[in-house]
Amino acid sequence: MSRTISKEGEIRRLYEEGYTDEEISEKLGVSIWTVRHWRRKYRLKANLKRKICHLCGKIFLDNSKAKYCPECREELKRIRGIQFQIIKKIRYHLYFLLNNSPETFMRVIKEMEEEEGPEFVRLLTKGMLENQSFNLRK
Repeated sequence: MSRTISKEGEIRRLYEEGYTDEEISEKLGVSIWTVRHWRRKYRLKANLKRKICHLCGKIFLDNSKAKYCPECREELKRIRGIQFQIIKKIRYHLYFLLNNSPETFMRVIKEMEEEEGPEFVRLLTKGMLENQSFNLRK
């Protein structure tokens, strides 16, 4: 009985030092479910995992599947928003060309395919050519 109590005390001490359930389980040689049981019994929340940001290399604490620290996540959201706006503007101009000058549209698309690659062109022209009588690959 005293061995169980000492393990519980050890789990509590390690928890207060900031160790995660997995780390406590490894250190004490007990299953992770035992650690979680005792942690829940004392109504303790799970400690955050230490992770390394894939962009800046900073160590940050998080329990989700995040690959980036909060600062890098915000920067990526901002950049993706700008990219979306740029793509939206390019698509607007491509629609204009498609409706008013299909020959110019095809020339621009071929140039883009050469410079940026076919995947980029597929992204930009997705859904555009369904109502047209000609095919992009001609």
